[in-house]
This record gives sequence, structure tokens and C-alpha cells, in this order.
Amino acid sequence: MRGSTTKEYKVLTREQVLYTVRATVAPEIEADWVEWMQTRHIPDVLKEPGFLRAWLLRVTSPTREEWAEFAVVYQLENQAALDAYMASPARARLIQEVADRYGDRAPSTRLFLQPVATIEAEGHPGE
Repeated sequence: MRGSTTKEYKVLTREQVLYTVRATVAPEIEADWVEWMQTRHIPDVLKEPGFLRAWLLRVTSPTREEWAEFAVVYQLENQAALDAYMASPARARLIQEVADRYGDRAPSTRLFLQPVATIEAEGHPGE
């Protein structure tokens, strides 16, 4: 499997940004979609300049019908890296690969986040 998984928690710096893709996945492709995201798509995105790491998360709040929802959260070095990626041919190619493979069985939306503050719980060891 390409890429690595880790349980290590990383703190965001103020310069870093998060690029989140939320996908609603049809039941008949869910297992394939998860495997492909872990072994192909996410590792390919992480090869782009400025990407640091990614988390693949299952959304546990109620979803439409029987479809599963997932979020892929990418951590980037800074806003400039995200802006460059958004304007790059690589982004268009990567999005097209998903569309070609899954069509309307895995529609997605995007969200861009910038850290404002990190507030630790009392007694948390911190980083």
C-alpha cells in the first residue's frame, strides 16, 4: 500500500491550511472507493508541492439514504501552496480521475480552512 497511516497527532501552525474534500459514496462502491483513496488518490495528491499529510475520516453524523460520507482532510504548508495547487493542471487531472472512476456515485464538495487558534484541554500533554 502506498502512503502510510499513523496515529500520531500533529498540531497546526498558523501558516498552515486545511483543504477538506467531503464525499458521499454509494454503497456498491464504498469498499473500492476507500481502498482506492488510501492506495492511489490520496498518495498522488500528497506528491504535490506543499502537501504535508492527509486524514481519511468517516462522517458519523446522519447522511442521505444509505450512502456513506467521508472527509479527506489535507494539511498544507501555507495558503500559497493551496493557491498554487488550486490553479495547477495536477488538480484538474486528479479530480478528473475520480470522476472517471466513480462518476455520480461519489459526489464531493470542498472546504478550505485556516487555523485561528488551538485550545488544549486542561491536563493534555500537548505537543
